[in-house]
Amino acid sequence: MSAAAPVPRSRTTRRRLLHALRLGLFAGVIGLIASAPAEPTADDGADGLTPAARQAALALFPAAKTFGPPDDATGAVPVLDAAGERLGFVLKTMPASRQIVGFSGPSDLLIAFEADDNGERIRGVSILRSGDTDEHVAAVRDADALNALYIGRTWNEAATAPPPDAVSGATLTARAMWQSVRVRLDGDAPLVPRFEEVLQTEKVRDLFPEAAAIAPAEGVGRFAVTDAAGEPIGSLLRTSPAADGVVGYQGPTEAFIAFAPEDQKAVCLIVDDSFDNEPYVGYLREDEWGFLRLFDGMTVEELADREPARPGYDAVSGATMTSVAVVDGAILAAQTDLAAKAAAPPSQEERPSGWAMDWQSVDWGMLALIAGACAVAFTRLRGVKAVRWAWLAVLVGYLGVWRGDLLSQAMWVGWAEHGVPWRTAGGLALLSAAALALPASTKRNVYCTHLCPHGAVQQAFVGGLLGERLKPRRSVGRGARRALALLPPLLLALVLLAAFGRQLVAPVALEAFDAWHWGLAGSAAKTIFVVGLIAALFVPMAYCRHGCPTGALLEYLRVNARSDRWTARDWVAVGLTAFAAGLRVMA
Repeated sequence: MSAAAPVPRSRTTRRRLLHALRLGLFAGVIGLIASAPAEPTADDGADGLTPAARQAALALFPAAKTFGPPDDATGAVPVLDAAGERLGFVLKTMPASRQIVGFSGPSDLLIAFEADDNGERIRGVSILRSGDTDEHVAAVRDADALNALYIGRTWNEAATAPPPDAVSGATLTARAMWQSVRVRLDGDAPLVPRFEEVLQTEKVRDLFPEAAAIAPAEGVGRFAVTDAAGEPIGSLLRTSPAADGVVGYQGPTEAFIAFAPEDQKAVCLIVDDSFDNEPYVGYLREDEWGFLRLFDGMTVEELADREPARPGYDAVSGATMTSVAVVDGAILAAQTDLAAKAAAPPSQEERPSGWAMDWQSVDWGMLALIAGACAVAFTRLRGVKAVRWAWLAVLVGYLGVWRGDLLSQAMWVGWAEHGVPWRTAGGLALLSAAALALPASTKRNVYCTHLCPHGAVQQAFVGGLLGERLKPRRSVGRGARRALALLPPLLLALVLLAAFGRQLVAPVALEAFDAWHWGLAGSAAKTIFVVGLIAALFVPMAYCRHGCPTGALLEYLRVNARSDRWTARDWVAVGLTAFAAGLRVMA
């Protein structure tokens, strides 16, 4: 057998240049998303309103025709009728509310005041844009929580209004929107802790059997535990409000560090109220002799000097992001307590950093998984049936069901906009790096074939166990294949629209992966999940081959035998990049 003919140097050079261009297009889109303003900018109108704000104002004032220039002192924009008469005014909560995060991001609200015989009172409140998830924002809209709270109130009454009633499944988002209005109308209003209830005495009786009362003590978040005679028998350090911005999987968690009265050393961690996913928080509470004893023997000074959480060591299995957030929140609370005593806020360098990453914080489980995938993909192990089935089981059981770590467009867009959360999602960051680097350097799309739980479940249970009983299995015809080839680019275009503030559909609703968190997923992701698995019974890997935008993107970045040719996919990539550039200009 003769040796394979060498590839002409000109062809190799062309392949490298073209592939560098493809990587450049991808990097360019990421850069455009990252450089987009945090909120839509106003157009050239003198009123200074964004198009969305203007549209919302017209909906609240049907007789309105134009808007006047904003007031220099308050930023309020007059609303005028056809005759130029003033109907009222509107104002946005951004940028004052930018630092107020609900479930996953800040919200921009439009507050409309109408003029009547009793003065100017709120006519309505509209949600213009939110960094929270669609499900949480929709829940607040459906409950009409903001209008129920504010309609009919004056400026001063609205600035001092109590929090809204609890909104099922979206209380954190509703409270953040309420606080956004409060801060916008009263610039000096302090931020309100997300957790109002103080720890009940019954919850510390196991630690302090003689506890009769818990009362505020000197210091930020400090409480004294006293007996029936009023004598101190212990103390508590509360992580809220210092760590209210430290979010786990779904939201912040309030915790208390209990200290003994004799030496002021920690004796236990108490995980109390939480906006996070309750099963995950429950895992922390149940780990009585592990996680809850993490700080035992430490003084508040030693806790403040502690290294940020290490996901592979400090985290509770199955609740990594939640436990890391609680640990980092405790450290930040200790730093805030000491800084307050010194009459100076903790410096940014002293706080647990979302970007800090050292060898102690590496997710070794994910590294081992990536190494295992490479071993199966690049060696003869991939041909050993027992190894292949065992590996598919690991992907589905550990990475999919247990961790729920799947790459998605929604996640990547969020990282492009807000940065990579190394502290709480270091494993996903490593997985993303491997998924992007391996196709471009090894000619193998290792993530889709050997790391994605959704692909694994199609291979193992649909393509294997069930598929063998549902013969015949057939491929898609040429015409249908050409039509389906348009689906991933269309989905990527919808992702770009959302990334630049012109969302038609939430990115999380365009893929099946959110359904691996079944209790939290929306109906769209669940539908795609179920329909995709059913389709895979008849067409091998149907979803992966024809409906997955993330897989299509990774396949585009993969070096292959045709990488030296300019293809239709390259024209699509250029078109999407130009589309992103146009959206960036208009942002």
